Amino acid sequence: MVGLPFEQRWARFDEAFVTVRALVHGERPDPGTFYDLHVVHIEPVPRLPPEVWFGSWGSEQRLRAMARVADGWMASGYNTTPERFAEARKRLDDNLTVCGRDPESFPDLIATMWMYVSDDHAQTKRLLEGVLAPILKRDPSQLAAQLPIGPPDHCIEVLSAYQHAGAQQVLLWPIHDPVQQLHAFHELVVDQVHR
Repeated sequence: MVGLPFEQRWARFDEAFVTVRALVHGERPDPGTFYDLHVVHIEPVPRLPPEVWFGSWGSEQRLRAMARVADGWMASGYNTTPERFAEARKRLDDNLTVCGRDPESFPDLIATMWMYVSDDHAQTKRLLEGVLAPILKRDPSQLAAQLPIGPPDHCIEVLSAYQHAGAQQVLLWPIHDPVQQLHAFHELVVDQVHR
């Protein structure tokens, strides 16, 4: 789509990642196969360099690469379940250990965690079947089971399952009426999720 060979996507990503990480740490990146930025540098160098995280669904190749160089992991809420997240996190921890890194200090979060808190079954069904499922090309019943979409008790159950699976943070993404939904989440869900 952008005129680059698709089979180079991971090699390009890995090289770009190391290059960006060097730049934000005030280092001059080594010349690479795809990007020759050894003469580029950032000034002023940030006092606290920003962390550079991987977004990954948990493939073994990406977990190994992440363990070597990333500062954290962003999983995808609509591409996982609590069980798959826990299994991928275990494999990531094993890879971190192999790389001599402490799994306990390696942060994670789940992004794209679509949510909608409501006892209105018809409305949640419309949002799942008419909005989210077509956009994501996913089975609406699967999405309903793995995302906090529906009554408060269901949302609490789903988020507690991710917490039990070891997820450290979740970035919520309201499907509709975001301000009202964040208030509903705060009032009806957040205090009930096991701390």
